[in-house]
Amino acid sequence: MNPFPSNKLMLITILLVTSGFGIKFISSSNQQFFQLNFDWDKEKPIKDLGTAILDSVSYNYVEIRNNNFKPNPQNTYKLSTKTDSYYFRYVYHLFKNATIRFKGVEWITDLPESSGIEYNIEEVFLPLKDGTGPSVVTLGDRLLIENEAKYYRKDLRNLFPVIYKGEYSDVFDFPNEAIKTNTSTSILEQIINIPKADYYVLMYGSNEKLDSLGTFKKNTKEILETLQAKRPQKTILITLPPSNDTIVNQRNKQINNVFLELSKTNEFELIDTFQIFSENIDKYIRKDGINISRDGYYKLAKETAKHIK
Repeated sequence: MNPFPSNKLMLITILLVTSGFGIKFISSSNQQFFQLNFDWDKEKPIKDLGTAILDSVSYNYVEIRNNNFKPNPQNTYKLSTKTDSYYFRYVYHLFKNATIRFKGVEWITDLPESSGIEYNIEEVFLPLKDGTGPSVVTLGDRLLIENEAKYYRKDLRNLFPVIYKGEYSDVFDFPNEAIKTNTSTSILEQIINIPKADYYVLMYGSNEKLDSLGTFKKNTKEILETLQAKRPQKTILITLPPSNDTIVNQRNKQINNVFLELSKTNEFELIDTFQIFSENIDKYIRKDGINISRDGYYKLAKETAKHIK
């Protein structure tokens, strides 16, 4: 008796295993290879910016020289030679002498060759593919746009398919309504023209003054009522996080008390990051005691997905 399986059985097994890996790859490829999320057929040039010498490059940093233009973080940039093209988006930039330093860079494609090579640089429009799922507007201040916040929308979309809406685009090109300097007063003005969506996700309060908590409460109540009038499936409000810094911690508690009080009489769902992150503050809050860590935003995305599913 032959102790080994037949060739036919082995072939069938290999095909089944290969098919399984293929299905898994297809389902996860958009997460692992983010360039697959872009609609390359709809790429359009905005402006040819001429030639640039690439001084330095890394996974999150690009420095170019011999070019005079004002970059726009809302757009995508393309570095090209005769044979290759490389695309990137960025969070912010700095000028120094004859160089432009792009920071918080996310490469849509592979990284280019580094120092001393001349490229042609273009500003291009490169949209994401039309997605499926409920529509979501993320609205707030720097906590939804700065530092590791850039991963929040990406993680949420990987966890649950959603379509983002908004006037602005983040470093991954996801539309949103987050503005670094937003306060309850500016948000109240902003939501007049905000698009309709199935879900509104709000996170703000980091720019609020404690001597005007009465105004903050009044504004927040009106913000929630205005959004509810648009008849979303849910409005989700995220509290401010905890901190190892006593002063910051007490401040955030006072802001959060307003949210907690309003949650008793208004129709919205609350994600209490103060409570959730306090379970492991060193993991979820960065060493500065103020900003949320990469792990924190992933945890926040998971909590948000629970409310959307």
